[in-house]
Amino acid sequence: MLASKPNFLEQIAAEIAVDFSPICDWPLDFDNAVKKIGEATAQIHGPSSSASTDVDSIMSPPASSAYSPTIDPADSELMNTRGSTTLASEVSAAKPTAAPSADNTGRKGFHRQLTLPDTEGSYHQNQFESYEEPNPKTLSTVQYYLADKIKLTPGLKTALENFHNTEAPRITAELSAMASDTDKAWKEISHKNGVRIDRKKHGMIVRGSIEFSAPNMTPHDALHSIWAGPMDYNDMAESSNRLITWREGWPASCFYYLSFHGQFGFPGRDFLMAGTLADLGDSHAVLASASFQHPELDHHPVMLKGRVRAHAAIGGYDCRRLPNGKLRLTAIWQLDLKVPMAPDFIVKQLQAKSVHHLENLVARFTGQEVPHVGGKSTRRRGGRKGAHGFGGKQH
Repeated sequence: MLASKPNFLEQIAAEIAVDFSPICDWPLDFDNAVKKIGEATAQIHGPSSSASTDVDSIMSPPASSAYSPTIDPADSELMNTRGSTTLASEVSAAKPTAAPSADNTGRKGFHRQLTLPDTEGSYHQNQFESYEEPNPKTLSTVQYYLADKIKLTPGLKTALENFHNTEAPRITAELSAMASDTDKAWKEISHKNGVRIDRKKHGMIVRGSIEFSAPNMTPHDALHSIWAGPMDYNDMAESSNRLITWREGWPASCFYYLSFHGQFGFPGRDFLMAGTLADLGDSHAVLASASFQHPELDHHPVMLKGRVRAHAAIGGYDCRRLPNGKLRLTAIWQLDLKVPMAPDFIVKQLQAKSVHHLENLVARFTGQEVPHVGGKSTRRRGGRKGAHGFGGKQH
């Protein structure tokens, strides 16, 4: 079939070079690329008696039946998460691609990295001519959380694209630098249940960090699970919802809404945020956000009434593998809560509360008892494949 390689194969080779850039070099040796792709697939999904790295067999559909993409049951929850805009074929096209990462045992591991072409990838409204608002009655909690809830207009498309290309890299670098900053201006205000909290009084920045053992979890697993689900691990969070997702994968970006319960007699605060998920290497990932203003994002039924619109200069998570094999998860917020003349002891307590949920996150990651969420203990067992990705399958 492929005795010679016509122009059509060169085009396919170029497409493969985009999708599989972590494992293929350019200029592309086509036969070698197919072999590498087969080897990577075997490492992710396990060896198969029918698996082959032969060029003809990979490029040719089975003779006995018409070709149709196979959707892994684990991806079924991704179906219909964008209202009427998600196609089954897109779920298959966006299957996780291998990216090598080193874990604490020194062996090669693979983290979940959706490697999409450098276009407006899958699951996004900008691939479609029509949009239908998702119905929360027909979707799971996580599906509805992830669904686009605002129609993508030309103005919003420009705003999202500008954020993804310009602001997202900037706040990613800034948050990563804050996570490792050793400036003496950081003053510890709490160290409880493994969570160390310090702050910079000037600039109103708070930082919480916790170290934990999770040999089978990568930093990318940890942050992807936070990215892909509601903020139900945070005692202070009242509501959280995606508004529009621009891209999934690494990097990813979206607009989302977040509100917090009132504290110390003050009414609740809410935020309109732009967020990004970024891969900074095999052992380092960042989820960074910042407040974002746009007139078309001001009102939506998921936004709660009676809340004071606050401002976050930056916020998010840094997760990295330490030399001792442990993971260190750091949460950072620089908030203007719009609380005039609040005593510093109240501000300090509010800051500490904003990052102390790290204890709950680690409990979920490691299958321990979650002590606080919802006022009662819950339990997530390691190895359970849940909608949030906590303790789920290894990627």
